[in-house]
Amino acid sequence: MNKLSKKYIQNAKTLFPIMSKSERDYLYKLKLNVVDYLSESPDGSMEDLIQEFGTPEEIVASYFASVDTNVIIKKIRLSRYLKIMLLTIILCLLLFTSLFLKFSYDKHQVFMDESAIIEDTVIE
Repeated sequence: MNKLSKKYIQNAKTLFPIMSKSERDYLYKLKLNVVDYLSESPDGSMEDLIQEFGTPEEIVASYFASVDTNVIIKKIRLSRYLKIMLLTIILCLLLFTSLFLKFSYDKHQVFMDESAIIEDTVIE
């Protein structure tokens, strides 16, 4: 697979709002077709690929036209819930880390204050 086919597939891949197994399978089949096309015409350009397979936008549109709308909606909802859960976990970890650092700093300050009060006296 050369740089041209990688760039073409990557351009199409970035337009998918979700990337599940069916989308990866679709892109894999497209990649195989693009590689076969470029092996038959090694001097092909990006314009040739667009003319043969369509623009990345057309590729994504044709995929979503062939898939059931309810399946897409479920995948998008699941993706949204997973993002919300991940964000919540990250925020909780950030909060706990901040609280831990604050308590550690407070303990350090108490230790520093107490160590300044205690003095060693030597009686001769």
